[in-house]
Amino acid sequence: MFPARLREIRKKKDLTQQELAEKINKDRCTISNYEIGDSRPTIYVLSDLATALGVSTDYLLGRVEGWSD
Repeated sequence: MFPARLREIRKKKDLTQQELAEKINKDRCTISNYEIGDSRPTIYVLSDLATALGVSTDYLLGRVEGWSD
């Protein structure tokens, strides 16, 4: 669920992997690995991703359905 949610919200926010990576001080390949499910973020990085994307960690993890801008 997390990889698909991350990719979905990143695209809806019109961000490239590189732009999102820069927002959380990570490499583009790290974002790519999260999106294809090759790695998982720490709880700290998950929080950074949620903040950068303007969603809750629960949304990214698939615990809730809705998100808003």
